[in-house]
Amino acid sequence: MKLRHLIISILSLIMIGFSAGCRHDIMDLGNNYFWVDGAIFYESADSAIHKLIFRSVIEANYDNNFIIAKQIPRKEFNTELNEWYSNNRMVKDSVRRKLEKALSIGTCYWIIDKKHQDVLGPMRRAEFDCARESLGISINLTK
Repeated sequence: MKLRHLIISILSLIMIGFSAGCRHDIMDLGNNYFWVDGAIFYESADSAIHKLIFRSVIEANYDNNFIIAKQIPRKEFNTELNEWYSNNRMVKDSVRRKLEKALSIGTCYWIIDKKHQDVLGPMRRAEFDCARESLGISINLTK
């Protein structure tokens, strides 16, 4: 049953970008989190797909409790934002603020707390290092 659910999840994520007609890089980050074509998604219990971090994640690592990610944001995010959140103005405005902050930072870092389904970021490197230490995160990014 778990394998069947994983296969359905991966196929759902592939369908998100199917219209582009190209190969899709997918990495299972555990606990229904996936890194697909440079974006990080979560599949909730009702099989809804939630985009947590927009494309251009260049590195990610994970353990049972956390996902850490490094991203170089792109100005094209606004187009992606409009396509992904076109039906929910409140969520769209919240995400837009995060995207604007990411663009102002440049290279930014994220922490996803899997147990609490909480996304921290975007952060500068110093903020990220401090947050990792305070949360007791032992995994590292290699770059």
